Amino acid sequence: MPYYATEALPLSNRIISMLDNCVSKATAIIFSVTHRDNIMCVRQLVNLPRLTEIIEKRKQKFMDRLLLIYLLICIKNNDKYLYL
Repeated sequence: MPYYATEALPLSNRIISMLDNCVSKATAIIFSVTHRDNIMCVRQLVNLPRLTEIIEKRKQKFMDRLLLIYLLICIKNNDKYLYL
């Protein structure tokens, strides 16, 4: 499920919660389940964790890649000192 630019946008907890509720409602409709526990179980079975987890992983991956690119540029330019 694509969540484009979620790592770069300052999403509030309220917005994330609203999006997560939409995903839960869609899951409930698609799989014909009604109780919250069943919805979370189905989401777990289809590998669709809570959006907070997905967004945090994407942010961490984004920052790791950004740092790697920065380090590679510094190495390429033979910078002896890294200013972070």
